[in-house]
Amino acid sequence: WKDSLEYEVKVLLNKNPLSLPSKLGLPKGPASGQIIFKPDNLRFADIQIDWPGVPLFFSGEIKEFKNIYLNLLISYKADFSDVLKIIPEKFSSHTEKLDIQGQNSTSIKIKGRVKEKLNISGNIELDNCLVKYPAIPLPLKNISGIITFDKDSLNTSILKFNYNNINYNLDLKCDNLSSPEFRAKLGSDILKLETIGKINKGNLKLSKFSS
Repeated sequence: WKDSLEYEVKVLLNKNPLSLPSKLGLPKGPASGQIIFKPDNLRFADIQIDWPGVPLFFSGEIKEFKNIYLNLLISYKADFSDVLKIIPEKFSSHTEKLDIQGQNSTSIKIKGRVKEKLNISGNIELDNCLVKYPAIPLPLKNISGIITFDKDSLNTSILKFNYNNINYNLDLKCDNLSSPEFRAKLGSDILKLETIGKINKGNLKLSKFSS
């Protein structure tokens, strides 16, 4: 009888307070959308969490509870200045000297079994952003383009930016992020550079550098 029991419970959220696990260090925020419970899965339909300045959209499902499988999509569109405000305190030390302004749209996909390595991938679309950092004499302006990533790689396809009133294009492919191997092409009206290299234990080794 238990094996044949079928049920479906729908819970409608309407700006209900939502507290995420405290170890994540993320703020509380009202949530809207629908959660659907079934005997063998839990589905999230168009969940929106309204963090200050950063509306987060969440959908997907959790299934096979004895060996949990995730299929989730998380996305948001916001100004970087608002995103930096909600970064957990334990990570904020990495960004305290970084000043980023401008719009970005981010989408993250999470798939796989919790007991195994999850497949995480996504993209970040930058729209007219500005970056200031103490190690860079002048700000990077008008940054636009798309950055794609997964757990092992990071790529940009013609990321455009302006530095010292000169427009540049950057094409970067980076694999094996634990010990990065990269190929980068940087171009402008007055400069063209191509590099191939690897970073291992903090040491940079270039196998190609041409201009």
